[in-house]
Amino acid sequence: MSIVPPTLAHIIGRGTYGVVHAATSADGAPVAVKVVPSTDTTTTADLEREIELMRGFAHPNIVGFVTAFATTGAEIWVVMELCACSLSSALRRGPLAAAAAGGAMHDALRGLAYLHVEQRTIHRDVKAANLLLAADGVVKLADFGVSAALETSTAHTIIGTPHWMAPEVIAGAGYDARADVWSLGVTCYELLAGAPPHNEMGSAMAVMYRIVNGPPPPPPPEGTADAAAFVRLCLQKEAEQRASCAELLRVP
Repeated sequence: MSIVPPTLAHIIGRGTYGVVHAATSADGAPVAVKVVPSTDTTTTADLEREIELMRGFAHPNIVGFVTAFATTGAEIWVVMELCACSLSSALRRGPLAAAAAGGAMHDALRGLAYLHVEQRTIHRDVKAANLLLAADGVVKLADFGVSAALETSTAHTIIGTPHWMAPEVIAGAGYDARADVWSLGVTCYELLAGAPPHNEMGSAMAVMYRIVNGPPPPPPPEGTADAAAFVRLCLQKEAEQRASCAELLRVP
């Protein structure tokens, strides 16, 4: 049985490996489609791993996977749930109010707790650009292009986006799901201040050096006392002192 591909519309974003379009499925439903060239064997293998992960996810705070298929035009199309926008897009209008940032963190924590506990997976690139806002106001984790299954207790690959990377990831030491918690703390800072810590530094290498060798960034002044406490719990330099997602969900 042949697949009737969705009809692509405008570009709404860029994922790890491809361009994401708003689209309409054959039955008229709105969807998002990530279009990835299939000519690069490394990219194709990485995308296949991402698709395999997404097939197994089923959670209200994880972007829904619909299907994936190769086209006759040397592309792979990954069809997903369509959301309204990313939180990084929302930040173009200015930082979020503390209540909105808190709601986003609660939703992201629920999605991460599901990944870490039930799926034994680390996202490894948590940031506002990878948190999508659905039409009903629910925030969902997206873009699993660099995610990895925790087949052992720790991972060692240095991967992610510099400003959001945990110290232990940059240092090349073993790390686990608590690296995502650090990234979530940076994301909370980003939502409240409009940009991540060290954003004034022009060099990615300088940012990574500061993360590893400097003190944790203080909570942004734009937040409430509760938001400041949340950021501090996430941005503990020693991973062993960092709260888990389940623990953070119990914080007011």
